[in-house]
Amino acid sequence: MGPQAKNARPRLKICGVRSTEDARLCRQLGVDYVGFNFYAGSKRHIEPAAARAAWTAACKAEPGSTTAPVGILVHARVEDVNAAISAFPELRILQFHGPLPAQAALSCPWWRVVAVGSEGDVAKAHMEHPAQPSLPALILFDSAVRPVGQAVPGGSGHRFDWQWLASYTGHLPFGLAGGIAPGMIAELKRYRPNLVDVCSGVEASPGHKDPAKVKALVQEFKAWRESTDAV
Repeated sequence: MGPQAKNARPRLKICGVRSTEDARLCRQLGVDYVGFNFYAGSKRHIEPAAARAAWTAACKAEPGSTTAPVGILVHARVEDVNAAISAFPELRILQFHGPLPAQAALSCPWWRVVAVGSEGDVAKAHMEHPAQPSLPALILFDSAVRPVGQAVPGGSGHRFDWQWLASYTGHLPFGLAGGIAPGMIAELKRYRPNLVDVCSGVEASPGHKDPAKVKALVQEFKAWRESTDAV
């Protein structure tokens, strides 16, 4: 595991947000990132224009927050990327499941998601994809679930074996997603991810966050971050 991955200050992302109320809650609690899923096959799908409307309303209701919006794209084409950026120009990060389109012109940093089904998926994550025109700002390890022999592109609510993270030898910062919920931070922090990405673990139902669960997670996370800052 690279030195940058070990030492950077951890950040928290709440993903699968679909409403103004949930985006406002995240801003109010100081969550670092809010994820909007543009993948039509997801239970948490939202169109970029609708996501922007929800985000804009949340910003007006809860001004002054440093929370940043993230757009999630799965096996995206260049036209998908351009449409998302055009409809939601305030996006601060684009998160790609699958390769970054070779001719995509990004106006913001991007994250690469690695679907983890075995320790080997973690070990080879540092290898540059030949079609990528630039390096990602972060590698996000998410659980790959294969109920019928095919990987699910995130949001499964399942967890992979976190001990496999020891096989990551890259120098890019890395994040962790998949099956994370309140009560897990004490265990998770041993692996020192730069980003913790939570979706179903703080939901009442797909696409609808449970405020009590979100608050509990944020409280645990802030305690961890404060201890990290003190070191």
